[in-house]
Amino acid sequence: MKKIERPYFVPLETSLTEEFYSNGKIDFSKIEKRIKAKKALFESEKNFYCQHYNAFSAKTSVEDYATWANWNFKKTYLIYWRDISGGSIYTKPDETFIQKQSLVPDLEDVRQNPHKYKIQVPIEQVQEDIKYLMKEAQEWERQIQSNNSEELIAVVFQEVKKQIEELNKSLEIKNIPYIKGSFFYKQKKASILLQSKYAYLMSIEESEGKSLTESIINLNGCEIQFNALTMMHILSRHYSNLTKQHLTDTSFFTDFFHYKYFLSELKQLCTIIDESGIYKNDSFEKISFKFKGIIYCVRVSPRKYIRQDGLRKKAFHRIKTFYPVHKPSELQTLTLDYHPVSINPNFEVFCKK
Repeated sequence: MKKIERPYFVPLETSLTEEFYSNGKIDFSKIEKRIKAKKALFESEKNFYCQHYNAFSAKTSVEDYATWANWNFKKTYLIYWRDISGGSIYTKPDETFIQKQSLVPDLEDVRQNPHKYKIQVPIEQVQEDIKYLMKEAQEWERQIQSNNSEELIAVVFQEVKKQIEELNKSLEIKNIPYIKGSFFYKQKKASILLQSKYAYLMSIEESEGKSLTESIINLNGCEIQFNALTMMHILSRHYSNLTKQHLTDTSFFTDFFHYKYFLSELKQLCTIIDESGIYKNDSFEKISFKFKGIIYCVRVSPRKYIRQDGLRKKAFHRIKTFYPVHKPSELQTLTLDYHPVSINPNFEVFCKK
């Protein structure tokens, strides 16, 4: 456990822009001035501010609720994401412990002794939080239905629509009369909506503020972008298996790839592939590889997108999705039409025969 000082200067690594730094440390007063002046902040900046203000201050609200709204949703959702029925035992981080001790927990200690840092949520708080989450789900549904002209929201809307259709086809729903009026159905539908909102916020947080250069992966002389649409698709389809409210044959990521590092790790792997030269005669539209014993596929749109980059217009392709390969048909195609080329003991690339 490391003790740190927290009036207004906290020496922590973050993605905040340089304007919030003073002498190499984060100056919270500068962030507060922007909030009070109603100036825009990135989601990642609001997230950082709220996390640390909450951890090191007894104050639980600020003048501008909009600064706290998404952070409060994410914090609450992460307590209940496995079960929003209210019928489980729920635990949450013990923020009072951190405030009283003025301590930054050691991550290894948190992993080894999670009970030290968590407390059970009282039943009254559970009931209040579930009510809040159900209301958030309803408001989010209205928002994505009325604002789906925005490209990212349109992706969310289509994904939610698809998952609700799958839920309605499931045996536990379609064979029971009048079930759509029950709390059981409403909480399953709400779970889909809440996960989509969380994925949406994470997609924005991980992509906003990045220049075109930062989000580009180079392969075979082509520029391929990993953007918020890519992230949204992956998080909706191939993450959080336990949040799915119906059976699915979709594959899901395990611990090897964390969504916060998708871009940086894909960049590294594609750089290794590109520099090896083994993929120069293959199409970049489908890139299959085995990493640490698991086969993955990256699918890239053949369409070229145009984006302003300073004074110039740049053409690039976009990653549509990235997922672990589990389907027998896909594995059979790799066996019949491709051969694995080893780059190192943990990394093989599938090249056309």
